Amino acid sequence: MPGVVRTILILVAIGAAVVVGGLAGVVPLQPLPRAAAPRAQTSSPEDELAAALTQVPAQPVQHFARPLPGALAVATFGPDEAWSAGDRAQLEAPWGTAPALTLSSVDAREASADLRTTVDLSAANLRLTFHTDSAAALQFVGLALDTEAGAFKKFFRTDLTEVGKMPGNYTVNDGWNTIAKPKRFAYSSSGSGLTAADWAHIGAIRLIIKSKPNTTASVSFVRLEVVPVPPRGLVSLTFDHGAATIASVVAPLMAQRGYRGSVFVTPAQVGRTTDRPWASIAQLQALHAAGWDIGMHSFQGHPDFTTLPLAEVRRQFVLGAAWLDTYGFASPMKLIATPNVTWNEDIVAITAQYYAACRCAGGWGVFPPEDRYLIRAVGVLQSDRPEKVLEAAKTAALYKEWLILNFHYFDEGSYDYNYSSSDFAELLDGLASLDVEVLPMSEVVARLP
Repeated sequence: MPGVVRTILILVAIGAAVVVGGLAGVVPLQPLPRAAAPRAQTSSPEDELAAALTQVPAQPVQHFARPLPGALAVATFGPDEAWSAGDRAQLEAPWGTAPALTLSSVDAREASADLRTTVDLSAANLRLTFHTDSAAALQFVGLALDTEAGAFKKFFRTDLTEVGKMPGNYTVNDGWNTIAKPKRFAYSSSGSGLTAADWAHIGAIRLIIKSKPNTTASVSFVRLEVVPVPPRGLVSLTFDHGAATIASVVAPLMAQRGYRGSVFVTPAQVGRTTDRPWASIAQLQALHAAGWDIGMHSFQGHPDFTTLPLAEVRRQFVLGAAWLDTYGFASPMKLIATPNVTWNEDIVAITAQYYAACRCAGGWGVFPPEDRYLIRAVGVLQSDRPEKVLEAAKTAALYKEWLILNFHYFDEGSYDYNYSSSDFAELLDGLASLDVEVLPMSEVVARLP
């Protein structure tokens, strides 16, 4: 038996906690029951990691904030663009030298810059790429779209980061960031509604930042791109941890309606019954044979990877990738969905070395997403009735978004992360009536440019 497989079989969960954004936003941390004490290992962690690295060598990485293939640039912040304010600079980006426009906000006073342009957003979203070294001081990064020629008497605004607001998780980290928030979150200060004609005739763009009180924040913008929407809305159903009920209850309900999903497991729990029955290797292989994605959640425990030493992050990612290879789950592609919907530049870079895509972020998603390693999901909680979840799916159909609905456990009683199978069946029936494609995550990722 290969060393990495032997380690996988003897490792157990060392305690876990779940944090996932509900349809209403991010919910508080709630611990799971602790697992049994670990058994003794027969070889050192260093030996197991070395063995796994020979099985899954690191692959070349393209930076997640690089220009999106096939996207039309609305602004590249070069000297030929007549922005009304801001400081010009040249930044050394991971993909080359990039012109930049820097805005600075002091003591919660907004700073902004305008550009007259002509852009049709009737069938597209915007993707904004920027760099900051003062993320902790930011209240928000915003974008306003004027329907005229720069007077900003009738305009629509979206606060891309919405720090501390719903739906949450459009976080900004120190370093490089890219955000493609659905345009439907735009609002008008005058209260007027958006029309198709408004979106088709955008005449000016305003970038806005605002710091927190008694702080200074600066943001350097390097690219604003138009991202066309797909022909139809997309919905993916994902399941974290891999409880046995995913195989015994959820999969049959989905199969009856012709749907398949994506389950993200923790190998240290597979086949165990310490706190609840977890899906066995045989059950996971049966799901995979039926067209489901079997991906990695974490190799053990339920950590916030942004708080771990990078060596431990790499160890978990490499061992997890090797486990997927060993059991045949790397086909059609190797996927990961990190716990706690937290990420930073280092985590994304390590993920990209060993996996084909990552559901690493929270919030409402678009297609194509900001990057294949920054795919967003919305958590579904027990309090989210089927009709409420279906409203989100209807919105995805209307605006042609990619909505990922994430679930945890089924038929386990009164528990935030438990969902009843009867409510789930009602949700599935409702999805069938909508103009959306319901696909495993891998099939949507395969369509990315």
